[in-house]
Amino acid sequence: MFLIFSIFLSLFYFSVPNFLFDNPSQLVVYSKNYDPTLNWNVIEGKHYSIIFPTEIPDKEGSPYKQIALHIAEIAEEIYSQITLQFGTPYNPDKKFAIILEDFHDSTYGFASTVPHYLIRINLTAPGPEIFDTKFESWLRILIAHEYTHLAHFDMTDKMTTFLRFFLGQTITPNALQPLWSIEGLAIYNESRLNAGRGRLKDSRYEMYLRTDFLENRLKNLEQLEGGHLISWPAGNAPYIYGQSLVHFIAEVYGEEKLIAISKQFSSFPLLGMDWALKKVLGIDQNKLYQRWKCEKEQYFEQQVRRIVNSDKITESQQITDHCYWVECPSWLIDNDIKDSSLTYRVFKPHLYSTIRKYNRNSGKESLLIKRTGGHGTSYSFSPDFQYLLYAKQIQYSHYYTYNDLFLFHLNTGKQYQLTERMRIKDPAWHPVPAVDKIVAVINQAGSNNLVLFSIQNIMPQNEPEQMDLINTADLTYLTNFKDGSQIYQPVWSPQGDRIAFSLWRKGYQDIYVITLDEDHLKIQSIIPITYDRYTDISPNWSVDGQYLFFSSDRNKIFNLYAYSLPDNQFYRLTNVATGAFEPAVSPSGKEMAFVQYHASGYELHVAKMDDLLWELIEETDMEETADVPHLQDNVIYFLPLESLEDNEVNQSLALPHGIPKNTHYTLKSYSPWDSIMPNYLFPYADIAGGNLYLGASTLARDYLGFYSIPLTLAYNLSNNSLFYNLQCLYTACEPSFSLTWQGETSYYTRLQLSLEFSDSGYTGKGDSDRLYSRNITMGTLSECLFTVQGEQDELSEKTPVVTNSLFLRYTYSDTEKYQWSIGPEIGNLFSVNYQYAVPYTDHEAAFHRIIFDSRKYLPLPVSNQVLALRLVAGYSSSEIDKNAIFSLGGNSSAQNLSSFNSKDFALRGYPSSSFAGNHLLLCSLEYRFPLKRVEQKIGYKGASLFLEQVFGALFIEAGHAWNKNSFPRLKDFNASLGAEVGFILKTRYTEPLTLAFGIGKAITQTLPTRFYGRIGLSF
Repeated sequence: MFLIFSIFLSLFYFSVPNFLFDNPSQLVVYSKNYDPTLNWNVIEGKHYSIIFPTEIPDKEGSPYKQIALHIAEIAEEIYSQITLQFGTPYNPDKKFAIILEDFHDSTYGFASTVPHYLIRINLTAPGPEIFDTKFESWLRILIAHEYTHLAHFDMTDKMTTFLRFFLGQTITPNALQPLWSIEGLAIYNESRLNAGRGRLKDSRYEMYLRTDFLENRLKNLEQLEGGHLISWPAGNAPYIYGQSLVHFIAEVYGEEKLIAISKQFSSFPLLGMDWALKKVLGIDQNKLYQRWKCEKEQYFEQQVRRIVNSDKITESQQITDHCYWVECPSWLIDNDIKDSSLTYRVFKPHLYSTIRKYNRNSGKESLLIKRTGGHGTSYSFSPDFQYLLYAKQIQYSHYYTYNDLFLFHLNTGKQYQLTERMRIKDPAWHPVPAVDKIVAVINQAGSNNLVLFSIQNIMPQNEPEQMDLINTADLTYLTNFKDGSQIYQPVWSPQGDRIAFSLWRKGYQDIYVITLDEDHLKIQSIIPITYDRYTDISPNWSVDGQYLFFSSDRNKIFNLYAYSLPDNQFYRLTNVATGAFEPAVSPSGKEMAFVQYHASGYELHVAKMDDLLWELIEETDMEETADVPHLQDNVIYFLPLESLEDNEVNQSLALPHGIPKNTHYTLKSYSPWDSIMPNYLFPYADIAGGNLYLGASTLARDYLGFYSIPLTLAYNLSNNSLFYNLQCLYTACEPSFSLTWQGETSYYTRLQLSLEFSDSGYTGKGDSDRLYSRNITMGTLSECLFTVQGEQDELSEKTPVVTNSLFLRYTYSDTEKYQWSIGPEIGNLFSVNYQYAVPYTDHEAAFHRIIFDSRKYLPLPVSNQVLALRLVAGYSSSEIDKNAIFSLGGNSSAQNLSSFNSKDFALRGYPSSSFAGNHLLLCSLEYRFPLKRVEQKIGYKGASLFLEQVFGALFIEAGHAWNKNSFPRLKDFNASLGAEVGFILKTRYTEPLTLAFGIGKAITQTLPTRFYGRIGLSF
């Protein structure tokens, strides 16, 4: 029984929504993934369903049907190839689903197995800053990667096949493999099924490994078992190392061993990866890692030796030491002093992404923009250096996160939003003030295009609070790409007559130059500067416009290069052993700023132009099969692929070239009832009130999550009673609806009906304003509590106490936390709760109940140190009803805001329920500070956790619960102080677990010092 339950418990955290394991007394909160106003269609194939939106609000003419057809073509082929590799699925008649999304201007895709075999795909393609873009199809890479996960997790053998038969697809034993193996196999397949053009032969991934070897900062196996790391390269470490380890297994032991290892592991997953590797390869993980390490050491030693012998290593001055990601260097002219200041974007886990300024004379760094959101987009200064124009991601209506442009006044610090829901980034200001043109990149259903617009007529006058927004009618399109082409970092030449940019299309990442006429409106020509299988990115101009600088991996290592426009010559500028990116020439033309990679991340460097190599490259390897862009009606485009025909619902669709003719597709409207049936049972166990509950849970949920029906049944071994929890959640409209029926046959039964209204926005329009969310929940609650009259025996008569009530709850949060945060670091969080119970019979309770719970978090100057404050006030009109009174004392966690039915509140230093009454007041002040960032595994093998960090806290709090109507005197309040040490732990797939141990001392009463432990933060 222990073996079976351990398997379930481990697999559960990977794929089952958390609410199935919530405490029975807590309400379910289910997040909505999709805008309920959208209409969805489905393309049905033999093995899968492609679910896609018909169109997105404010985005007319979205070609999602054509993209879904293309995905169907890819999915059919990928399914066939991976089935040959892994074998026939456990249930060959069961389809997997692919949900096509286009709601975020960020790259993601992931697979899940419970409650459905499901892949979610976002159309926004990865930029070259994430990994090499030599693949011909981003969608093919993604589907191959994610379907490998589904096939991998579908594998069972022996005992796990027996368990799968009874309990369904929650049995996914290979999900217990270390993450380096899971992701390494998926990357291996994404490359194998794409002509080797995935991350398996990725110049950037190789750079990461080479630099770790070179600087002796290799990650250990414990750090690769899960996505635990926060320090560089964070959760990417299992991908980087995993693909290399899996490739090593395939080359040394044979590709067939990859599947054999997973087959062996899936038979008895609790015996671990070492057991499976010994059975198949004869060695454990440590020996495998050491053999891989020896081979890679030799390989990288030879590679670095070639680098050193080829030319002198480029000398440069390192400017930053942020140990994460610095990007987008630019020169800022301060008071007409050239080369005095640099600006750059900083992204690191201690804080929000920022744009910073470095004064080279003083050596000091300062903040320009406090919040920019993520990384990978460029920014631009106005020609007079009075304004900074940049893009950041803005959340709209919970469901959409788009890039929009913001204008920041460098002198006044005021910020103005220029666009709304436009999905626009990488702005570049024309260098001549009188021209008033800005070029930028706009995202449209996964394809990028270049646009021009002007802002002179809406520039702020007399510092207004807001400006008129730019709309689509103000845009002039320079390109008309509809085939998934991606454009990065356009930049004007100093004369303003040309625009250089990096373009990805069908596996080629190259530099192009557009030439405009004197009015900067008509395109005269577009030419590729490069057209080859190298990754050519981050173009920038020399001061005189005669040279175009860029970064390229054309010698398998990213270095800086120059292209001379007058004589069409290429020059290599740097020779580094790691990688050099994003060149930016100083205004004087004497220095070059660029980003260089280190084992700790990307940092800003500056080199003198005279110290650069300027090595002439004899051959440029331009491919003769270049797909030449065409120019017509002042718009650049590529010749379209074979068009796809539209058909009516439930008719066979015309297929793209290459699909077998006997493959049939149908198109229909999405119906949640097609996928609502549950597919698994999961063992349930809980200890509450000293009672042990054992039972099972399941979940009925449709693909899009509009309907969710979780059910839990558990037997109370102590009281010989049955616990039940049935919930119905409906999120396909606003407000969302939930119905909960919960109880225990010998104790209580509860029926709750609620509606939830929610919205979000920003606290203001400045660069430091935060996202807020607020919710209003209203509903009815009917609860029947069984009490026993007379002696507690089996013959006692049960008299129910019924509470019928209405409730109203309002919550607000604008808190913010970062990857290295202990908890929230800044912002406000509060809830106001009201419950009104009306008696209909003598046995029904009657009361009014109000609870206010507020927290405020104040960041301190030292990184990740916080002052946390909490105020709780409660009132109930009843002094005798146990459902209405409050209790105070103990050390329980209050990480979640109080609800209308919250009764117990902690006061550290005092025993639980030390004070009770129908009035409550509680104040807390806590100072939190990090002690040690560990990032290592603790424990032994299966009984181990990953320790992220250790932190400390000092607290003082006071409170009182009373029944009198008059406010108590100050001396009636009970106060305490103390200290805590906390540990933030991680398992494979769960949210971080905070474990705290503390000492509390009552200072207003004579009580012994109390030592305690707690799961979760105090508040």
